[in-house]
Amino acid sequence: MPDDVPPPPPNQLTRRDLEAVIRRAVELSLEESDSADNISEEELIRIAGELGISPRHVRQAIFEKPVEINDEGFLDRNFGPTSVTVARMVPCPQTVAHGRLEDYLVTREYLQIRRRQGMHAYFEPADDAFSSIARSFSRPSSRYHLARAQKAYLTVRPVDDKSCHVRLELNYTEKRKEEVQSAAVLGGIGALLTGTVVGGSVALGLDLGVIGAGLGVLAGGASAGGTLALIWKASKQHYRNWLARTHDEADALLDRLEHSD
Repeated sequence: MPDDVPPPPPNQLTRRDLEAVIRRAVELSLEESDSADNISEEELIRIAGELGISPRHVRQAIFEKPVEINDEGFLDRNFGPTSVTVARMVPCPQTVAHGRLEDYLVTREYLQIRRRQGMHAYFEPADDAFSSIARSFSRPSSRYHLARAQKAYLTVRPVDDKSCHVRLELNYTEKRKEEVQSAAVLGGIGALLTGTVVGGSVALGLDLGVIGAGLGVLAGGASAGGTLALIWKASKQHYRNWLARTHDEADALLDRLEHSD
């Protein structure tokens, strides 16, 4: 290199570059290693520490890793899932957060603990007479959805001494089953009535004997199919709206926990 040519400047990276570079480095490393290799949380925290990333942020990223769903059925794709999940990091110790949520779900939503393993708890609706009556009066189904969960799974994991990650999953398999059955019944009745009325009207209006009857059947079938599709679509939207309200209610619960309410 001639003496009058300055050396290249050092390779400076911005914060925006950091994420892309680290992601690409991980991809290259995985391409050269066995895809079946696993890495422990402790090893990941050690590696991240060498890059200047705190253990707190690593744990939070692990807990917020999305859950992969591989086998979605017809109803999952069309109606929506059977469960609602909310998760976030809250600024209070693990034992405090778990104790407050567990107490609230039992005393206010009338769920009972079926199984507990450390900071993991599994709930179902309390089936005693008092809880059933209290649920009906203080938690009407049109407004409160948490109390109607068939199953509830609560997991609280520590991020550091002063904060933790909370995950609450609520299952509503029976609710979706009821919505699908209602859509099928109402859709069938509506399609039958619409098809009969429209088909009969066309056949009588044309008054062409066999041809008129055939056209009436075609018109009735088309009308019946349209009615069935409309009712099915309305039922799907009703269930999706119900899930959205349930998600909002669960999010509001974590809001109150986050603000120590």
